[in-house]
Amino acid sequence: MSDVDNQGGDHAPANLQNLEQQFGPDTSKDLVRAYLDDTNEVLERMQEAIVSRDSKALKPLAHMLKSASRIVGATELSQYSRQLEDHCLDGQSQWLEIETLFDTFSASFKSTTNYLRQYLQ
Repeated sequence: MSDVDNQGGDHAPANLQNLEQQFGPDTSKDLVRAYLDDTNEVLERMQEAIVSRDSKALKPLAHMLKSASRIVGATELSQYSRQLEDHCLDGQSQWLEIETLFDTFSASFKSTTNYLRQYLQ
């Protein structure tokens, strides 16, 4: 394996070793670059949706991030995204739970994106 030998462990924000096993190093780096490009503004847009209590804006953002995170092996972030998505019920969104979860989600998002940026260096 390449420079991800020690980056795929249980406590890593993303399982890059598994990603490279599936796609090879070059394609894996392309996927990570695309992930970072696509999710660059997601956190800010999600926060805006939460502040404005706009579940119709929040739900697709959480869904997109859930799927994209799963692709790059960011399982924890994918799970938090799914939980946010699940709390976005039509007309009855659970805003207290969403706000509480968003703090944990934000920390996971930041550590995941930082980790993925290090992988690209």
